[in-house]
Amino acid sequence: MENRIYRTNYKFLILLLPLMFFVSCVAEVPVNVPEDGYWKNHAVKYNKNYDKVWNAADQAANEMGWKIKYSDKPTGKIQFEHAWVIDPLFGKAQRTYSRPGERTANESNVTSYLHKISYWTKLTPTEAPPHPLFTKEKLHVDVSRAGENSTKVKANYTVIPFFDYKIGQLGTVRSRGMLEEAYYARVNEILNSEVIIPPQPVEIIDVYELTDVFFDFDQSYIRQDAMPVLQQNAQTMKENPELTIVINGYADIRGSNDYNLRLAKRRAEAARSYLVQLGINPKRIIALTKGETSQFAPGSTESEYQLNRRARFLPVDPEAPVIYPQ
Repeated sequence: MENRIYRTNYKFLILLLPLMFFVSCVAEVPVNVPEDGYWKNHAVKYNKNYDKVWNAADQAANEMGWKIKYSDKPTGKIQFEHAWVIDPLFGKAQRTYSRPGERTANESNVTSYLHKISYWTKLTPTEAPPHPLFTKEKLHVDVSRAGENSTKVKANYTVIPFFDYKIGQLGTVRSRGMLEEAYYARVNEILNSEVIIPPQPVEIIDVYELTDVFFDFDQSYIRQDAMPVLQQNAQTMKENPELTIVINGYADIRGSNDYNLRLAKRRAEAARSYLVQLGINPKRIIALTKGETSQFAPGSTESEYQLNRRARFLPVDPEAPVIYPQ
């Protein structure tokens, strides 16, 4: 009887060894919790009134590159779209707003991304693979009054249990605080920076033909379709060495006024840099910003937004005074 039990246990151990090996592989995925415990997310208080903090929080949210579902100042809520993160092999982690298909998921591995942003709180089940292929994220920001001249901001970031396309949930995690702390720091930076005031108009000389260029939403890089336009503008300046121009950057109405002033300035500076690369003396080009203060199309369709995302080139009197933004 004892021999039979021994043989049975022996066979059980042999069957158990591969499972133990697999579990040990799974255990390599979690990141150990630091000695001082998990990062704790608390609301951050800023010694500014609600309007100023809300504008800064809204601007910082728009700068994150994460699609915003809605932003509501009266309730103090900024809700981001639920996102899925994938990381193609030899690629870079990227957000998408629809669940990845099986083929996309199978070409992704977000282990390193998850190690960077989070700690595991629950190990993967034994039947799950050790490496998560993609994960889902949620984020919303709460802005609330803490006093007449103080306001609280809390970024609520959640990494949803990891997903494998067929098996599903792989485990749960807690944030390391990297995203939240970067957001709080950016809000503080905006609150303590000087607001850009649009410059006064300069005297325009309507003699030369210069063409506007356009930009993608929330971007300031030079698009392919803008390059030949800038090359023609540069040629016009080369043929007219006395010509000095102002480049006014513009933005559509989405985002805060201060954020759009900065975005429009980056667009003007990008166009200026391109002309300088083409051989134009930088002293002949003044980059300014109009932000959303002037709109070329009043509507709210994408085609109308596109008309407002531009850099405009204006010949000016080189002796006329120009007010530079800080």
